[in-house]
Amino acid sequence: MTTPREAAQVLAKCSCFDPVFSKPDTALAQGWAEAFSVYNLELDDLLAAVTKHYIESSDRAMPSHIIKHARDIRRDRTERETPDERLVRSDEIDRRLLARITQIADRKAVGNA
Repeated sequence: MTTPREAAQVLAKCSCFDPVFSKPDTALAQGWAEAFSVYNLELDDLLAAVTKHYIESSDRAMPSHIIKHARDIRRDRTERETPDERLVRSDEIDRRLLARITQIADRKAVGNA
């Protein structure tokens, strides 16, 4: 999940390329974070997507542009990973999923009701 703080970093980077880009504020960062979270995008990919967008286009960046580029960057990286890298990534996903399930189960436990 992308946090509003991470989205604010993306917005700040957009403003480095576009001097009339909207000044980041709490509501804007929240909205962009919500859009990015739909695709579970990582901050590094989002920041790289900003650069890619402004290299390829003179249009003002919107969440849909950044999402498309970040997803392309992630797809390219996963298509090039070795079997060992894929296993490490899969194990990390499993670890995070188990931690999240445990967190939810702990909140739902009878003693916590």
